[in-house]
Amino acid sequence: MSDLSSGAKGRIGETLVALELEKRGWFVYRPDFEEKVDLIGLREQDEIFKYISLQVKTSFLTKDHSITVHKKKHLEDPTFYYVFCLIDTFEKQPTFIIVPSVELNEVMEKAFKTPSWKEKGAYTFHIPSNLRLGKWEKYRNRFKF
Repeated sequence: MSDLSSGAKGRIGETLVALELEKRGWFVYRPDFEEKVDLIGLREQDEIFKYISLQVKTSFLTKDHSITVHKKKHLEDPTFYYVFCLIDTFEKQPTFIIVPSVELNEVMEKAFKTPSWKEKGAYTFHIPSNLRLGKWEKYRNRFKF
């Protein structure tokens, strides 16, 4: 997978997330007009249309999974979620870590004891493998929006 561009790897992750959401009853599209949002999901729930916005971060396992979240692409909104798509070539399915944007700063500070990403401009962190998610385990495949 190393010969793929980072953009191609990102599109693979976005496609995997979109397929997973569609299996769960969501209509999914890519908003080409918005840099901060990779995917938008829409579905009817109790006769009301519900929507979610997603920022997808894709990581192919080498030594570990590496994820970077940038301040300029962050939105703190109850309908905005981060999906870390962790792809391991030895696993049949990717692992999805789904974190509400309103929880991300708190999760990062508690998990990594780092200064706020808002001061640094970006968080880069590593997840060892799909089998050992540690502090991210509670977000594994959490598709309940």
